Amino acid sequence: MVELPKKLNVIRDQVIDHVRQNTPEPKNLGDLVSWFEDEGWDEILSAWGSDHVALKIEDLASMKFDDKEMIACEGLDEPLTDELRIDYARRVISDSFKESDGYDCPSVHAVEIKKSNGDSAVLGWVMEIHGQGGPVAVFQGAFRDKENFYQLLSSWGFLLDSDEQNLTDDAILKLWTKPSKPVRSIVVSVEWGNEQHECPMAERTWKRIAQGKPVRRVEPYLYEGKRFKSEWSFNTPDVGALLVTYDDGGVGFEGRLEEAVIWNEDLKTNWVSELIKYGSSHSLLDTLVQRSSTHDNSPPPYDYWIVENSFVCEPNIGGQLKGQVSAVNLRGKRLLRISQEECDALMKAVFKEECAYPDT
Repeated sequence: MVELPKKLNVIRDQVIDHVRQNTPEPKNLGDLVSWFEDEGWDEILSAWGSDHVALKIEDLASMKFDDKEMIACEGLDEPLTDELRIDYARRVISDSFKESDGYDCPSVHAVEIKKSNGDSAVLGWVMEIHGQGGPVAVFQGAFRDKENFYQLLSSWGFLLDSDEQNLTDDAILKLWTKPSKPVRSIVVSVEWGNEQHECPMAERTWKRIAQGKPVRRVEPYLYEGKRFKSEWSFNTPDVGALLVTYDDGGVGFEGRLEEAVIWNEDLKTNWVSELIKYGSSHSLLDTLVQRSSTHDNSPPPYDYWIVENSFVCEPNIGGQLKGQVSAVNLRGKRLLRISQEECDALMKAVFKEECAYPDT
């Protein structure tokens, strides 16, 4: 049983209740995760269930399960058949498991946590090797048990080494033939070196980013015919921050997600619009404050919020309406200007998080 600092025992118990009784996920789960990724690092490395590795099969398929790629690799001049595609794909999968550098096939770690009454849950990580950066633990969530963790990893685009022989021909062909809706439907794009670089991801990952959670992703890119890796760090050190580094430690981009080009299912959008769609009240409000500080030269603390350039409100979510702009003396006051859509989104986010609208 993992010995935690006493201050984390309450969070541990709340996490276990969350997965077993469907109570709300504790907002400070990140404190427990951060402890494991720092002082409790050895607990992750020696975790029960760390005898598995998991292949990122959807990422592999996006680069390898392609007719042109197969013809180039195999030197074929005969017509391709499904039998040839399946044989090639199985060899690629087998080689990936054998030759993995720790990024394409991260190790899987399931850490069991227990309450004093014996109820338990599992915290799950995959451990990626980021070249000279060493091992990076990527938290996947809290689960009832390790079997539930493994099952969900499979549904999220991972193939466990123990499931390689159970992978069906139909499953391979589905990966080969791209679905009408892309698996990684969100694309964040920034420019460096006079080239646009992209970080595609699943909607599930994007929701975590929009809710203000720190997320790290490694994406390959080509430069002068050679393959390199870029590392994308979202929401570190604060919500909306984006840092992109590449192989030799250089910085490709350092700034805000407001500066990035964002595509959602082939539709061009922006960071604030995505927060309205997916974000938490805290992540949306933090971004609106950042925008106000940067573009309006109006940092907090605020005296009033101005909604749709028409209404003056107290400076909080659901703050009391003070009147129209023309009726309130705003000279010398610090103002946060938001749209009606942004105001409505904040209210809806609070309702979703707390099951009640804020007092108005």
